[in-house]
Amino acid sequence: MSPRDEVLDLLGRYCEAVLRFDLVAFRDCWAQDAVWVLPGDQPNVEGPDACVELFGRLRGTFALCTQEILSSVVEVAPDGRSADVRSVIREAQWMPEGPGRLLVGIYHDAVVADDAGRWRFRRRRFEAWFRGAPDLTGRIYDR
Repeated sequence: MSPRDEVLDLLGRYCEAVLRFDLVAFRDCWAQDAVWVLPGDQPNVEGPDACVELFGRLRGTFALCTQEILSSVVEVAPDGRSADVRSVIREAQWMPEGPGRLLVGIYHDAVVADDAGRWRFRRRRFEAWFRGAPDLTGRIYDR
């Protein structure tokens, strides 16, 4: 596969790990020096184990959670071993009880290929554009 295709595969692996609530697959998406940049004033999460721990807590609050990648822009570095990626996503969140939520936004990612050629997130930041009810009566974030 081309580097671009490998990056798109990484995005797909991440979405599937979220859907399946698969902590092992989720961890496999992160580089050893990974940083997960959280929205607002929350501190950054550093390292794959810390990313998995947070994901487990967050994902555990949903009965089901799906992420759909609506579009991606992949800018592979000349050496073919790293890339900057922007992906527009829509996330549906089913609550154990009560109404679900919809989240729309953009992931800003720095990804790298490890020594074995496996692509992983080095830095992942989410920019929220909408959060609310699936009927779209939620909050649109100002730009």
